[in-house]
Amino acid sequence: MFKKNKEYITPLLLLLGISLLSSAGTIEASEKKFVVTADKANIYLDPDVSSPIIETLDKGEYLTSGSPRKFRKVWNYVYFTSKKNGKTKSGYIHDTLVEKLFQITQSREIGVAQQSPPEDTKNQTSSKLPQWGMSIEQVLKLEGKPSVRENSEGVEIIGYQKKVIDKDCLVGYLFVDNKLFKTQYNFAEHHFDKLMYFDDYEKVKNLVAQRYGEPEGEAVDWKDPQFKNDSDNWGTALTLGHVEYRSRWQTSESEIVLSLFKVNKDVIMRIEYSGKQSAD
Repeated sequence: MFKKNKEYITPLLLLLGISLLSSAGTIEASEKKFVVTADKANIYLDPDVSSPIIETLDKGEYLTSGSPRKFRKVWNYVYFTSKKNGKTKSGYIHDTLVEKLFQITQSREIGVAQQSPPEDTKNQTSSKLPQWGMSIEQVLKLEGKPSVRENSEGVEIIGYQKKVIDKDCLVGYLFVDNKLFKTQYNFAEHHFDKLMYFDDYEKVKNLVAQRYGEPEGEAVDWKDPQFKNDSDNWGTALTLGHVEYRSRWQTSESEIVLSLFKVNKDVIMRIEYSGKQSAD
């Protein structure tokens, strides 16, 4: 449960700010990842099969894009965690050996101008939800006095402690140039049974899917594969920061990403809405 003391609120507010500043554009700018689709995939020192092989990855392993463009039309520059020593390395992988995560597999014309939280939000304080592009003053008029407020490097953040889907939640509204472009719903419950975090994630994913349909992209990102093949310890892996889960939807006005991850000492489940006009 969220406590009303400053010691608890501040880390979550910092969480809002840190996540925003790393992705001032759309989610595509900060979540460009690949998954290996070939049984074996070589990472090369240069974009050339005759260059030295840095490491060979197995099918299903994840890579992070290191450049927005391809080299020699068919090579991706990527970062990955070495299985040999656990260190982050970089190199080039051929485009035919990987697949982009969060590729759009369907096209839907759904959604409206205002961002919408999951269903079952009867405890929201306002009857109307803020819309993309609203000013801070307009959101304050709708939502009232915030629990927390902060400005960091030109990004204004106002946060409210609420009940959403019967869970304690810190709702953060984020503004650039006095225009709302991102909303986050952050849940930080603590479970003795660590597998219950996944139950919460699936419950919220199903609620979002009821409104927007099945996710257009899903990812399980193993940063440390220690427990990857041991499903009984996936909860432990989550609390250690070894793995992150994400699901993504798109509407005509917004991108919605549901994620489950560890930050500091807490496991956070977040629903993040980003207005598409923020990428213009």
